[in-house]
Amino acid sequence: MKRLLFFEAIAVIFVLLVVSCNKDERISSPNSFVIEQCTTTSFTASITGHLNVVDKVDLALGKKGVLYCVQSDGSESLFVEWLNGNDNSGCKMSEKTTVNGESIQCVIENLTEDTEYNYCLFLQMRDGTRKISAVSSLKTKPFNPAKMGFMLNEVNCFTAYAKAEMDIDEKDASCCEIGVIVSEQSNCNIDDSEFRFFMTNNEVIINNLESSKDYYVRLYIRYLNHLDDTVVLYGAEKTFRTKDFQEMAVDLGLPSGILWASCNVGADKPEDYGDYYAWGDVELYYEDGYARENPLIHLKIGKESAYGFASYVHCNGNYNGLTKYCNDRSFGDNNYIDTKTTLDPEDDVAHVRWGGNWRMATVDEFNELIDNCTWEWFTFNGVDGCKITSNAPGYTNQSIFMPATGRRDNKSLVKLGTSGHSWSSSLDQEAGNTHCAWALSFKSSDFNTYTFGRRYGLPVRPVWPR
Repeated sequence: MKRLLFFEAIAVIFVLLVVSCNKDERISSPNSFVIEQCTTTSFTASITGHLNVVDKVDLALGKKGVLYCVQSDGSESLFVEWLNGNDNSGCKMSEKTTVNGESIQCVIENLTEDTEYNYCLFLQMRDGTRKISAVSSLKTKPFNPAKMGFMLNEVNCFTAYAKAEMDIDEKDASCCEIGVIVSEQSNCNIDDSEFRFFMTNNEVIINNLESSKDYYVRLYIRYLNHLDDTVVLYGAEKTFRTKDFQEMAVDLGLPSGILWASCNVGADKPEDYGDYYAWGDVELYYEDGYARENPLIHLKIGKESAYGFASYVHCNGNYNGLTKYCNDRSFGDNNYIDTKTTLDPEDDVAHVRWGGNWRMATVDEFNELIDNCTWEWFTFNGVDGCKITSNAPGYTNQSIFMPATGRRDNKSLVKLGTSGHSWSSSLDQEAGNTHCAWALSFKSSDFNTYTFGRRYGLPVRPVWPR
């Protein structure tokens, strides 16, 4: 009897040793995978590991990723609990993972800035068996809200254009909500602001404003931290005043009753050239012509020409690959046709950027301007252009000035100071010309409406219909 108890005791000790060894092996998993590198930002961490002797089917069908928790003395025990089947151990799991051969890359998002975490890689096989790597630690970088700034590049009657200028990593930006809040009261927050607008590639158009009014605006970043709590960080507050509608809208007494803007889209003064747009496009190119200010919208990567059909928004790379505003199948992409002859509001840059009832003029409205006004080559505040004065009785003291802007052709700015232009919203409907649109064009000896290839970059002078 005693001999039997002795052998049973030996057997129990042997089993405990085996279990202990197996558990230690599973915890460190030296033969499965190891952590090679970890890089952190303020809200994210990227981890690279190396896989050894891991079944490819297990990788494809099982779970893989990172377990993590806030640094504490007992954090390793939480990972061991998960290892032993407790999914409610208290550690968090990130399965944002890619595998390439023997390399595994993992990303943890929604971390708290300037905080230390413990983490380990994990594998859960298709049969439920679990393994974890050795435990390591990481610390996220601090984030300074004082670096959250923005510029108000353009303020109009009903809209303002803001561009963020902040020191934030792309990975952090991708997992945060970034925007501006606008209020008539100072020190506003995300809950009591009148307006909230989301940034797209660090840019935003603030609309639905009232003219001649003061507003307060501040940049914010909102994200969920590792506790699933919403965190909001605010930048410094700025104030701006929208322009007076009466100062921007000039009544020339024209038969149609429309009002003409005193300056171009993107300009603060009548003599400013403003911005140059391809017809029906609402985004800009950089000055060097290689990329738009918002490269995630419309830009066709790998195209060499700017203000050319290779990068024009409403085509598929060439003038006979039109994807919108096409009334001739021979110019449509895959014989596309829609018979649209006037820009839709979402493609009308005057409406998009200025809001309210502002829009681009039609070709008929430009012809009305030509027929009912006196055009004089004029130098205004050192800028050459045309002074356009009303001939209507009672309005002969009313005029607008259009600068000689030249035009953008691919990467070049041509005829600056000798000719001026402004897109209309009207498509050229002549047979074979659907890749062209109407525009105003003037120089010292001539002013008329002509058609241009839609890919050219021309300014835009808005109108307000009544």
